[in-house]
Amino acid sequence: GINAEYMGWVWLPHAGINVTISDVRRTPRPAAIRELFAAMQLWRTSGRAKHYFWRTQQSCFCPIAFTKEALVEVRDDEIVGVWLAEDNQPLPPESWHRYWTVERLFARLQRAVRSADDYRVRYDPSGLPVAVFVNPNFDISSSVMS
Repeated sequence: GINAEYMGWVWLPHAGINVTISDVRRTPRPAAIRELFAAMQLWRTSGRAKHYFWRTQQSCFCPIAFTKEALVEVRDDEIVGVWLAEDNQPLPPESWHRYWTVERLFARLQRAVRSADDYRVRYDPSGLPVAVFVNPNFDISSSVMS
């Protein structure tokens, strides 16, 4: 499986957003923790958390199939459908474990914000993370990159 601790993520909550990691600023850790918890509260009170669709794309050192942009449908914090964005082909339920709900992403971010060497997130006004980059260890990623 994928070791998700060593990947960067980019989420596209709706068509037309084009985000690169250079667009996402670094925030000092105490401020990043405050921003994360404020975003979680916004998301949970936005009214969007019960049933939503979101576009997601991962960037990682993993098979190319895992990095394709997908549309994920979530109802009551459970994934109920996933489609490839390029051709609207539904993915089989046994592949859905590779995709996250917003709550699952928040859980991962809570761990990462306290320990990652590089942690960058940008949120939309409803608290949805629209761009995330997590590098837990500069030394590991540097050796993978060289």
